[in-house]
Amino acid sequence: MAPVGTIHTIAAAGSETSRSTVIVDDIETGHKKSVNLDCCRPVFAIMNPELTYSVSSYQTGAGAADILAHTLGRYFTKDLPLSCLGDEFAEGLMRTTVKFGPLAIANPTDYEARAELMMAASFSHNDLTWIGRSGPRGGEHPLEHQLSGHYDTAHGAGLAVIMPAWLQYIVDNGNENQVARVAQFGIKVFGVSPAITDIKATTNAGLEAFRSWIHSIGMPLTLSELGIPGADLDAVIKRTVDASNGKIIGFMDMDEKAIRAIFSSI
Repeated sequence: MAPVGTIHTIAAAGSETSRSTVIVDDIETGHKKSVNLDCCRPVFAIMNPELTYSVSSYQTGAGAADILAHTLGRYFTKDLPLSCLGDEFAEGLMRTTVKFGPLAIANPTDYEARAELMMAASFSHNDLTWIGRSGPRGGEHPLEHQLSGHYDTAHGAGLAVIMPAWLQYIVDNGNENQVARVAQFGIKVFGVSPAITDIKATTNAGLEAFRSWIHSIGMPLTLSELGIPGADLDAVIKRTVDASNGKIIGFMDMDEKAIRAIFSSI
C-alpha cells in the first residue's frame, strides 16, 4: 500500500496519527465496526490550527467529546497494575481537552484553543495514552457504534451520551477496583474533592462534573436529545448485542442485561 499523508481540518478522530478506521454496513445491518491496521497510519500530517477555525460549534463539541473518549477508553483498562506514567499522560490530555473545548467553542478563532485540541486529538489516538497497559479496555465505543452507524449521528455526540451512562453503570455495579478507577477519573480530570469515607460520593461528583462539561460543549446527554426515538430502544439494544456477539469485552464486560440497563438509563 502506498504511504498516506493527511492535511488536518478538524480536531476529533485523530486519524492523522492512528492506525484505526471504521466500516459501516449501510446497506443491510447498519453495524459499525473498527479496523486497526498499521498500514492505515499516515506517514505524515500537516497540522495548522487555523484550518479548523471554520469548524462549527457543534462539530467542535463533538470533536472534543471524541478526543476525550479515545483516551477514556485507554484509561479504563481491565488488567492491573496500570502505569503511573501512562495515567499522567492520559489525565493531562483529558484535562487539556476539558479546558480548551469550551474555549474553542466560545471563540472559534482562538489559536491556542484550536492548537491544543488539535494536538490532543492526535496524541489521544496514537497509543501514547495506552503506554504501560494491556488487556481489554473501554467499552464506550462498541456501545456508541450502533448509534452513529445506524442513525448517521455525529460519533462524538453519541459518545457524549454514552460515556457518563457507561461510567455510572460501572459505579453502580462494578467491583471495588472499578469504582475506585472512576473516582480517580473525577479527581484527576475534573478536580473533585475525594470523600474519604464515601468513594461513591466522589465518583458521582466526578460524573456530575463530566455531564456539566458535556453540556458546556453543546453535546447531548440523552438518546432523545441525540434524535433517537424512544420507540427504537429495543432495536438499538439488539443491534449492539448482535454486533458484539452477545457481550462487549472491556474494562467491565457487558452482557445483554448490562447493555439494556445502560441504554435504558439514557
